[in-house]
Amino acid sequence: MNYPNVTGDRPPQPGQRPDRSRGFIALAAVLAWFFLVCGGFYIAKLYVDQSLQDIQQANAINVKELEGRLDAISGDVSAIQDALGQAGTTLSSSGTTQKELVSRIEKLDSQLQDLEKSLTILKEAPNAAR
Repeated sequence: MNYPNVTGDRPPQPGQRPDRSRGFIALAAVLAWFFLVCGGFYIAKLYVDQSLQDIQQANAINVKELEGRLDAISGDVSAIQDALGQAGTTLSSSGTTQKELVSRIEKLDSQLQDLEKSLTILKEAPNAAR
């Protein structure tokens, strides 16, 4: 019995080339799949690169803002250090001034005692001369 060919393919006749449409369709399907996969990877790479660039830009803005804050804080710290230095100089100079005043008072006190001795000697001198 001879059954009809259901697939529609005809067996190649002697001297005739076989039908290549099946191979072409399979090759086209493989190439389409390959290009779709490659395209997907390329789009994913573009998305990741763009996201990284956005993050880098946001970080650059944040770094500039933090540098500005750091400069402001550094200026404030410098001002505080200057004020403390001046206060320390004032305190140390007032301490030095206080020591100098105490020294001067002690000298004046010793001079006063010397003058009192001289005064008592002078008071006694007229009595001794009489």
